Amino acid sequence: MRWNVRGGWVGTDGFDYFAALAAVRTPYLAVAGGSDRVFAPVAACRQVVERVGSERKSLTVEAGLSHRGLVLAPRARDVCWPGVAAWLKEALG
Repeated sequence: MRWNVRGGWVGTDGFDYFAALAAVRTPYLAVAGGSDRVFAPVAACRQVVERVGSERKSLTVEAGLSHRGLVLAPRARDVCWPGVAAWLKEALG
């Protein structure tokens, strides 16, 4: 969680994860909870997606869901997961 507070993502060994994201070439989907203010806020997720080097990258924001809610909220089944499944089918199809 430190990376989204500090605005940088460097390991204890000095490895710069943000810089390394430029080498990612596989399709990349990020899903953020619009109500997540602590673990992975939308702005922090956007920082990651912007650094990914893939030509096919996307950030989906699910309004009203928290970090945990993306997986555990009853409505995530209806509003979040169908979009993830459709993106995977398209990207891998």
